[in-house]
Amino acid sequence: MAGCPIKRARKAAVRDPGGSGSVIAFPRLDHPRAGLPNAAWRALSQAEKLERLFNMTLDEMAAILAWPLEGLDPFHLSVKIQVARVILMIGIKAVLDGSLDRELARERNRAAELEELNRRLRETEAAAPDE
Repeated sequence: MAGCPIKRARKAAVRDPGGSGSVIAFPRLDHPRAGLPNAAWRALSQAEKLERLFNMTLDEMAAILAWPLEGLDPFHLSVKIQVARVILMIGIKAVLDGSLDRELARERNRAAELEELNRRLRETEAAAPDE
């Protein structure tokens, strides 16, 4: 049969080998910044970058990574390796440049910052004269 088997496989539906039989979209790596300027791409969190790259949710990527290695056909194995490779590279880069630490610290301090802003707003409202 003429044609490229990989292209035909990408167009075909991929079934979850875990037994559920649900259809999983083939993870295609788009251009990382498709439609985004450099500053907007750098402003995205690592999770948002992964979701944009694969055009799927983190849960779907986790489901792919949960596939057992034994018994996988070459197509499913290449999908799993591609997802793991990109997640590993983005994760390592985030750890090395410190952006992961900053993001975690921001999440930890979010409740305290909101409480502080709420307190300042109440003080400002109390200090303002009633009209």
